[in-house]
Amino acid sequence: MSPLIAMNMTHEQAAAHLRHEVMDTARFETGRLVSPDEPALFGAVRAVMSDLDYVAALYYGWNGKRRDKITTREKTIRFVREVMSDATGDQGYRRWAEHLYTLYRTGLVHLRMPKVLSSRTSSTPCLGWALMYERVDHLSEANGSLPVEHLHLCRTNDHVSHLPVSIKALFDDFLQTCEHFAADLDSEAASGGSDLIRRWDETTNALADPEDTTLTW
Repeated sequence: MSPLIAMNMTHEQAAAHLRHEVMDTARFETGRLVSPDEPALFGAVRAVMSDLDYVAALYYGWNGKRRDKITTREKTIRFVREVMSDATGDQGYRRWAEHLYTLYRTGLVHLRMPKVLSSRTSSTPCLGWALMYERVDHLSEANGSLPVEHLHLCRTNDHVSHLPVSIKALFDDFLQTCEHFAADLDSEAASGGSDLIRRWDETTNALADPEDTTLTW
């Protein structure tokens, strides 16, 4: 059976959805990809970036006009820039939100591997990707080992810079951000507010409504 998401949740139900359906599922599914013994670098980042699309849609809501705009690139980038940076205290998410999405979400979901970007007006002509396990790690280079940090731009040479991503940091920070969102729902309920839950319901009500199609069965 295909379960439909509940409509018109209370603050308590929405927070529980984040803590259980979203976070517990991520721990069970994505957590196994972040194993220190056999980390699945591409799979872990692909999973987290896709989950961010869903959580961002819940956070920012939907205007009811086009179903293909329930989740958007713009919402996810904004969520990383505004919410993830605040939740984690890591300003790399604010500075590099769009780069993170373009390199690691668009590339991995649609093209199997992260992208490499080119720009004539940047500090180096090319920007590449670099996946690692720990938040602070080392990358192997022709001339030795290069120390790198999660979401700290690393200039490798005059031609190429890299934007390193730690799969463990990204996974842990995603969970921390979901808890931050859930806590904001708790706080809004306590204060009698409704903005967050209204936007949440805009998204969940749309997702609960079956989508029209020209397919037949």
